[in-house]
Amino acid sequence: MTEYSFSYSNVTPAQKTKNEPLWSFNRTDMLPGPGNTVILHAQHSGAGLLVQPDVARALELCTPFRSLEAHTQQVTALLPALKEHKEHTRQTLMDIAQQGLMESSEVAWQRITGQTSASDREQRCRLFILTCDRPEALKRLLKPLIPQLSIEKTEGVWIIDDSRSSHNASENIAILESERSGTAVPLHYFGEDARASLIDELSRAVPEHTDCIDWLLDRATWGAAPTYGVARNIALLLSVGKTALMLDDDTLPEAVSPPKTPGSLRFAEMNHREAIFYPSAEALERHALVLPDSPVSLMQDSVGILLGVLAKKHLKHAGALEGMSGTLISRYNPDSRVVLSQCGSWGDSGTSGLNWLLSLPVKSVKTLLAAGPTLLDSLSPISCWAGHSGPAITPFASMSQWTGIDNNTLVPPYLPAGRNEDLLFGIMLQRLQPEAAVFNGDWAIKHKPLNERQLDATDSVTVEVGISLLADWLGKEPKDHIGLTPERRLVGLSEEVLRLTEMNHGDRCRLIQRQLVGRRAALLNQCMSHIDALKRVESLPGAASWQQFLNASRDRLYSEIQSPPSINGDVGAGKEASIDFQWLEEHGRRFSAALKAWPALREAAQELAL
Repeated sequence: MTEYSFSYSNVTPAQKTKNEPLWSFNRTDMLPGPGNTVILHAQHSGAGLLVQPDVARALELCTPFRSLEAHTQQVTALLPALKEHKEHTRQTLMDIAQQGLMESSEVAWQRITGQTSASDREQRCRLFILTCDRPEALKRLLKPLIPQLSIEKTEGVWIIDDSRSSHNASENIAILESERSGTAVPLHYFGEDARASLIDELSRAVPEHTDCIDWLLDRATWGAAPTYGVARNIALLLSVGKTALMLDDDTLPEAVSPPKTPGSLRFAEMNHREAIFYPSAEALERHALVLPDSPVSLMQDSVGILLGVLAKKHLKHAGALEGMSGTLISRYNPDSRVVLSQCGSWGDSGTSGLNWLLSLPVKSVKTLLAAGPTLLDSLSPISCWAGHSGPAITPFASMSQWTGIDNNTLVPPYLPAGRNEDLLFGIMLQRLQPEAAVFNGDWAIKHKPLNERQLDATDSVTVEVGISLLADWLGKEPKDHIGLTPERRLVGLSEEVLRLTEMNHGDRCRLIQRQLVGRRAALLNQCMSHIDALKRVESLPGAASWQQFLNASRDRLYSEIQSPPSINGDVGAGKEASIDFQWLEEHGRRFSAALKAWPALREAAQELAL
């Protein structure tokens, strides 16, 4: 192998050519070599190369598809030692590209837009409205939704009622009955009695999994805890082998165009969403450009579609990949299916915490700081757009008030109770279907809770022990899962969860601490990036409040990383964080068993023809 270095080399300046191809350094392993060198091994071409560390560092900056000239400008700008060696840097990058260590945009383009297999997706879908003790919200959503439904594309609408109040459940039934005459699409009510019947039928069909059925579907298992995941699991079991659309009850069936210049399809990370904040609900409404398209149709048209078809529709040539991450694109092929489809939100962002603000780009933060003198002033109207300005393919799903799921393939169950069940579902879905795509529509659904959401009034951010840590842990895919079926991958997930319950107490506490430190470190990096950008927002009304929030968050995260509270007194120093490990172990074991039983439950539900 040739040993490449950026030092002590003379080259002839390369001639620039028109329409230079774009290149990305991706899917290449970096292994330690002799004498402090680095061995590169390209997974896509099999090429190998021995390089000096400065070359390896430069290549790590070359993940996006760019021309070699653009890569050269980026590398020499970020690595001062190469600033005076631009031509040599460019020539070295060209040599590495020609040896197969970088992927051209043309090759990537052919990989994602090549010949697709025949699509066998179900053309009609089942709609599920998830509601809980909000008859007024259900009525507000259902009435304008019904005229949008087509019997050719919609098999029926199911109201999954998780209400605790019998009075509210009765009102929901009355609302459904009053709307039945206005549509040819069947309307179904699925309340407490129907849930009990489903549990009984499944228990008779697969009696060996009775405990798993109760854990996934029986609200009594969870006491007073919010059971958003129970309602979603019911929807999944009622739609096996079909396409499912899940709608939150506090939304309005209106699709709003993003308040930015629309962009073309791009491959993005889950946290690449943007936001624009408005000073009042009135201002939000004035800026709402409602699309003529039905949001039901927009969702139906995207979920289940093959990526090859989608890419050809939105991208015209290989040059359209410019600036996109080659690492993200490398996971897909023409037959990658959109297993999950989601949209942006217009109104309430759907979260009461403040951590998500740190993941926003500075241009989004500017609109927040322009909306009021303090963060709470700016956030209290709950008047913002959050989403993608153009359609985006992401490997993970985040949160969406409207979600489409291609349930023709194996998807995981939701965690039955608590918050962040959607985040964990997205992580597990990616583990089961690593080549599948999540489609983020460039439109937003109106999200308008009847009761004003209570915002987190803390002056800083942090990460606590919770479901998000489990999601992080399960998001680290083992290398021995490559090439396995979704069913076997689900067994692997089950085994990982079970191992967590079998760890000895001290090691499990240390693992939790490591996960906490990792999440807090990531949050601290985001915080410091915004602190570095303070000069760009200092003239805005909310700049002082934003700086105070960032400084308080930085100091708190520093403190928690350096002196973390102990978990039940076993690790760390300082204040103790109390965790009910007996409860976690019990539900961890039941979660593991439920994951393993899930394919059998899906098969039983499909055979019952629910």
